[in-house]
Amino acid sequence: MDKETSLLDMADAQILGFVSHRNGDSLADLVTAMGLTPQEWEILKTDYTTTAYLSEADMLEIDAALQDR
Repeated sequence: MDKETSLLDMADAQILGFVSHRNGDSLADLVTAMGLTPQEWEILKTDYTTTAYLSEADMLEIDAALQDR
């Protein structure tokens, strides 16, 4: 996959996440819909800037949503 495709994929995912939130879905709903695994969440927390944009409550909601996986 080239860089342009990757950036378009990320833009698509961000827009879908925005629409999901606008429609009333929770962060836990979004995490479940994307099929995020606990291992992937750990990578996001350590290797990406994702957590800079999330509150502690947001991170706890994701942790709880992934707890049963």
